[in-house]
Amino acid sequence: MKNLVPKDLKTTELLEEINGQAKEIILELDFDEGEISVYNQIPTNSTPGRIWNGLAVQRSLPLCVDASQLYDFVESDIIPIAEKIKQIFAVIYDGGMNRRGHYGDDENDLFYELEKAIEGCPQHNGGLYDIRDWATITKKELITYTDEQLKNIIENEACADDVVLYGPDTLDYVQEIRAEESEKC
Repeated sequence: MKNLVPKDLKTTELLEEINGQAKEIILELDFDEGEISVYNQIPTNSTPGRIWNGLAVQRSLPLCVDASQLYDFVESDIIPIAEKIKQIFAVIYDGGMNRRGHYGDDENDLFYELEKAIEGCPQHNGGLYDIRDWATITKKELITYTDEQLKNIIENEACADDVVLYGPDTLDYVQEIRAEESEKC
C-alpha cells in the first residue's frame, strides 16, 4: 500500500471549521488502488461510490490528530494492517457493470485490528476554538499594545497551544474588544 499522506503537514493543518463545526478528518484506505490518504471533509450523509462498493474504506480520525506525525504513523501502524487486508481483498462484479470489493474470512479481525491502531494515532492537546471564547484581552494589554501587536500575540499563543481559531478575523476581534472598552469609559 502506498502512503500518500504528505510528510510536511503541520500539527493542526487538518483541523478546519465550517459554519462553526469542525470538518471530519478522514483516513482513507483504497484497496483497489493500493493507496492510503488523509484529508478533511464537510460531514455529509452521502457515501462516495468507491466506499459504498467496498473498493475503499474510510475511518474518522480524532479532531486532535497531530497531522505532523501522520505520515510516520501510517507507515508504522496502518500499512502493516492494510497489507494484510489487501491480501484478502478481491474485486468482483455484481452481475452488472459494478465493481465491488470483497474481503475474505479474516475481514472482521483485520478491521478490528485497524480500529485499534487508529485509536493510538498521535494527538495534540490543542483544538478548534471560536476566537471569542478562547482569546482574552485585558485592559492593560489594550493600553500597552497596538491592534497589530495584540493580533500577533493572540495568533502566536494559539499556534504555541496547537489551537486553530475561527470566527471573526483576529484583527477584527481585537478592534471589537477595543471599541467595547472605549464605550465603557
